[in-house]
Amino acid sequence: MKQLYLNTLAIAAILILVLPACKKDDLPGGGNGHNCDPVITCREHAKGTMEMCWPDTNYWLINSYSSPNGSPTPGPIKVLAPVNLPQNFRVNMMNVEFDYTYLNDSVFYSCGCFPLPNTYAQKVRICNIKRDTLQLVILKPVIYLYPEKKTRVDVQLLYKGELTTTYPDYDYNKKGWTVDAQPDGSLLNLSDATSHQYLFWEGKPATPYNFDMNSGYCIKGSETKRFLQTILPKLGLTPKEYNDMIVFWLPKMQENKYNLIHFAGSAYTEKAPLQVSPAPDNMIRVFMAFQPSDEYVNTEEPILPSYSRKGFTVVEWGGVELPPKGNLRKEAHSL
Repeated sequence: MKQLYLNTLAIAAILILVLPACKKDDLPGGGNGHNCDPVITCREHAKGTMEMCWPDTNYWLINSYSSPNGSPTPGPIKVLAPVNLPQNFRVNMMNVEFDYTYLNDSVFYSCGCFPLPNTYAQKVRICNIKRDTLQLVILKPVIYLYPEKKTRVDVQLLYKGELTTTYPDYDYNKKGWTVDAQPDGSLLNLSDATSHQYLFWEGKPATPYNFDMNSGYCIKGSETKRFLQTILPKLGLTPKEYNDMIVFWLPKMQENKYNLIHFAGSAYTEKAPLQVSPAPDNMIRVFMAFQPSDEYVNTEEPILPSYSRKGFTVVEWGGVELPPKGNLRKEAHSL
């Protein structure tokens, strides 16, 4: 019995010497790669985009656009709800790279103006989170169709990249959507007989975009609403359309000191060709790239394109947030 007791003490001493001691930063989600509690060890790796939900939900979500463990081939988009997000990463549309582990709980996905129905975000604990400035996600392009009479319309988006979310579902076999469109813009999606006001998609490009942020506007964050209310009608959007756009983008812009705003033309459309049949008489595509800035920047105000809405008209708006000017990278942050 005495020998057994001595052997037990010897084994315990060896374990104390071999196993790393628990330190303060070895707490759940610790940043040095070691966690004292194996249940919450961050075993998965992914990249995604932060999204702020409405204030009454008090949620921050991550739209994960890479497969678990960082596979270069994205799988279906996963919506993650971090339970321990650092304050300095609570930035709308910040692209992040992180390790995480799943928790046995989820929250109802209620982000954005038009949440997808019956969607839940899996709660996760994250660690080793850092800004990922190499990946831009094209956010919330929506496509409106206005034929002169009820018309069956095929819409193909020949996007040079990976579609991460579509609603209604993009039919990859037919390479697009087929809808019955009414003159007031209402749509009936034929694949599932659901009604819509527009076609929605998001995606990540296969190759980097090159937006000329010197061609555009530098606007105080507090004046962003008034600026967008003025400029978007000049680009061809109706009150309904530009109000939809402002409601989506304003929460991401109004708290910045300044916003550099550029309305992209071919730099965007060449990577996202849109084919519509029957061919529309007019196609208006408004794509806004903006970049937060702590300083005023002199820009060259562009000449705005002309537009017409006579006949069958197709309208699209969307955008992307670029990393803050002068702060393109942040080091990894360990929780």
